[in-house]
Amino acid sequence: MICKLNIQKVIQLVQNIQDTRFLLQLLQQALEARGIRFALQHQTEQLISDGNGRVCAVAFKHGTQIPADLVVMAAGIRPATDIAVEAGLACDRGILVNDTLQTFDPRIYAIGDVTGGYQFTHMAGYDAGIIIRNILFRIPSSVDHRAVPRVTFTDPEMAHVGLREDQARENHGQDLRILRWPFSENDRAQAERHTG
Repeated sequence: MICKLNIQKVIQLVQNIQDTRFLLQLLQQALEARGIRFALQHQTEQLISDGNGRVCAVAFKHGTQIPADLVVMAAGIRPATDIAVEAGLACDRGILVNDTLQTFDPRIYAIGDVTGGYQFTHMAGYDAGIIIRNILFRIPSSVDHRAVPRVTFTDPEMAHVGLREDQARENHGQDLRILRWPFSENDRAQAERHTG
């Protein structure tokens, strides 16, 4: 049996990560088809305890409550920049770098999550390649994240490559061609029989 859930602010959280309104609507529809209800405009006031250390309800600021068996909170991650600050490196949401991943100290480079950029495992590998080309092979290289594949591990998964539609319109105007390919035609979808 599918239990009824009430998810608050999931769509905004995922949207802040990376994806387009179109993908978010598909995700919301898929989750609603499983019995999940969304309360996107509600702000949490309090988690109510059952007296035994477990949450039994969520109270919203506008006065309503919903029963809850489990509350999951995702706060995100922040790079640990203490050592960088002690070393005199400039930091904001991460260690500040230029387009070659060099810090304000030309002898120090930073890659991956610690720069505060994309937080994907493969990004650190891509960044390392840029640094290797610059330092070891003396091939001038700079980062170009325009073609980085990105995925949000939801069910269904959401992924894209390149600019979001809003970014493309901002950078290139209205003269765009947008390609949307149905997941049902993907090899993985066919192998997993998700073609309906």
